[in-house]
Amino acid sequence: MRFRIPIVIPGILVALSLSFSLFVYFYSIHYEEKHIRETALNSLNRDISRLQNILYNRLTEDNYTEARLNISVTAMDPSIQTIFLADENHSIILANRYMLEKQPAQNIDRYDAAITQQVIKSNQPNIFFHKKNNLLLNGYYPVILKLESKKGLPLKRVGILFVESSIASRMASARQGATERSVVFACVMLLIAALLSLVLHNWLSRRLMKLTEASRTLSAGNLQVKARVSGNDELSELGKSFDDMVERIKGDILFRENIQKELIMLNESLEERINERTALLREAQHVAKMGYLNWNIQDDTFEWSDEIYDLFGYSVGEVEPDIKNLHSLMESQSSEVDQQMLGDVVDGKDSKCDFKIRTKDGYLRWIHCRMVPVKNKQDQVVAARGIMQDITELKVEMENRERLEKQLLQSQKMDSLGQLTGGIAHDFNNILASIIGFTSLLKRFNISDPEGKVKEYLEQISEASNRGKNLVQQMLAFGRTKEGLKEKEIVVIKDFIEETLSLLRPILPSSIKLDVNIDDSTTVIAADTDMIGQVITNLCLNARDSLTDNQGHIRIYTRNSTITDGICSSCHLPFSSNYAEICIEDNGQGISKDSISRLFEPFYTTKPVNKGSGMGLSIVHGVIHKHNGHIIVESEPGQGSRFRCFFPVIEVFKSQTDKLQSESNEENDSGHGQHLLVIDDEIPITVFLKELFTNAGYRVTAITDSRQAMEYFKGFHSNIDLVITDQTMPGLTGIQLSEKMLEIDSSIPVIICTGFSEQITNELLKQENIADIMQKPVDDDKLLEKVKDTLSASAKSQPGKIS
Repeated sequence: MRFRIPIVIPGILVALSLSFSLFVYFYSIHYEEKHIRETALNSLNRDISRLQNILYNRLTEDNYTEARLNISVTAMDPSIQTIFLADENHSIILANRYMLEKQPAQNIDRYDAAITQQVIKSNQPNIFFHKKNNLLLNGYYPVILKLESKKGLPLKRVGILFVESSIASRMASARQGATERSVVFACVMLLIAALLSLVLHNWLSRRLMKLTEASRTLSAGNLQVKARVSGNDELSELGKSFDDMVERIKGDILFRENIQKELIMLNESLEERINERTALLREAQHVAKMGYLNWNIQDDTFEWSDEIYDLFGYSVGEVEPDIKNLHSLMESQSSEVDQQMLGDVVDGKDSKCDFKIRTKDGYLRWIHCRMVPVKNKQDQVVAARGIMQDITELKVEMENRERLEKQLLQSQKMDSLGQLTGGIAHDFNNILASIIGFTSLLKRFNISDPEGKVKEYLEQISEASNRGKNLVQQMLAFGRTKEGLKEKEIVVIKDFIEETLSLLRPILPSSIKLDVNIDDSTTVIAADTDMIGQVITNLCLNARDSLTDNQGHIRIYTRNSTITDGICSSCHLPFSSNYAEICIEDNGQGISKDSISRLFEPFYTTKPVNKGSGMGLSIVHGVIHKHNGHIIVESEPGQGSRFRCFFPVIEVFKSQTDKLQSESNEENDSGHGQHLLVIDDEIPITVFLKELFTNAGYRVTAITDSRQAMEYFKGFHSNIDLVITDQTMPGLTGIQLSEKMLEIDSSIPVIICTGFSEQITNELLKQENIADIMQKPVDDDKLLEKVKDTLSASAKSQPGKIS
């Protein structure tokens, strides 16, 4: 029996319609029955309640005739089968049929005396459908039979009005109506199914047969078949897709035929191509100085390629490929390394090593060997395969690179030394200014000094001389030539940082705030102090260069750090342990993520042309890793940079840091003559200048802080005749200070003294209206003469001033 789609759909529709018809039938019966029962119950209650009232009125008047008539009228309802009034003794008093009167009510089949007693006792009616015949409705209603008096006080005589009503006729009518509706619905649905079957046959079945026949023809191998399904619906699209599929099958068959022809041609030339590839592989191995080897662990036999013979300087087959001959070519130490590698392979590990061999001609060569284990199905190592490569040239290149790194390290140190020169010149000239100044003051006094000035001046000279001595020693230590990493020594980071900063401070402009924070629990490391000092110097120079206009701060701190999952920013390897951390951070321009990944490459720099060689951080990388350390760079553009250097810890101990004593500024407004304002951040120089000008007859106010000097000038500029200021100072430089002062009072001349500054030119002096500039150390006679000439010129331009 064939399965026809046009028949299936109407069949399903017929089955559904019949099922729905049955559902409608039973649902209607259930709904109608429920409605009939509710209606019968409500109707009976309504009629009997009215009859109760009527019987009450008739019986209390002893009018039994009217009461019997009313019961008969109620019994005329065709649904009521039995109705009678019984007294409390279950004797029928009144009934719709006279023959029932004066008979016991128990003779009626569905009369229940127990229910009668409950109704009389509760004085509430009881209506229900009979259990055995649910089409009969029984009702028990209490009725007062006799009253004691007209006052309405009932006697203890209450009867029962028993009613039996049937809903059988109404239920039969409801079933007949439900049956008729279901039959009509089923007929309509059958008609629709027949029409739909006819439509589907004409619209679907014939076109499906066309597709079926076309598919059979295609399966028989006829690729010239066409479906040709008419219409503009899914079946027509299916027919078009079928035709397209046939065309693609034709194309695929043609393509496979062409591929098959090409494969035949390829197979014909495959052996020739394999020989060519093999020759190219051998040539590549020869160029790379590489050969392969196999080791059968079970038989302990070796075999290797012809290239390995070339590596050893032998002709093919001149020596047997075994482990003994291999070890005979190795240096003794290399033989031990190779045996360790073979042991690792036997244990199932990938292994590699570099070893030295002496070729047949007596030359020493470096060989790199790498082997991987081969396991059987039982996960047992049965063999090993590997390669050998001559890396002598690479080793030589690495040695040359290390030697070049050493040279670059020294070159970088000397480059840094050149940068130190400018800053050190400033400090050293300040020292010389103090020595020369106090010496000249000493010359002006007699040997007998009642005020003890000679001793005071000599102490100042001695202190300045010691500073010069220490500074020169640090310069010599910094520039000392080293051959790689010298013997490490135990270094207390706290003390070492303080020594390094004493040399580093002159490099940094005083406008940059240097914040140093050393943990009291200072860590001890083993290090080459010169190289670590070079790392700190390079990082501080980079931090300095990242600050715009030399304005900002550099923070240096140390602490003990425990790293669990760190990634080194230079070697990019993970590391974890306890380290001593030296951190240099700034609030400069920051570094982009792309630049961080390349920071430690040689000759890579983000600085402008002629501002950096690109070797500073490369040297930092080399030094830190020679100390088995690592470095982490944290930075974002515009957010500053943090370089965290980690060195292996030896031990940690507590150390108390000394507190620096603050220096107080001395100010004196007393004296005679013109009033000079002297500003220099070096206390010895301010003391010298104050003494020099006071002894020369001037009134002198000496201040060591540029901002305090500015505040003083705002309040007393009308009493000041001349300003002498240092150029390089924290807070405000001499140029910046003079600009602000001349904005307040352009008539006051300003002389700038400096030990070293590339920023001050003659054009800048004219532009800023600065009277003159003098280089430190300044000769006191020339300085006094310059002050006198400047005040004289100012007095001529302003006649009101004292000269």
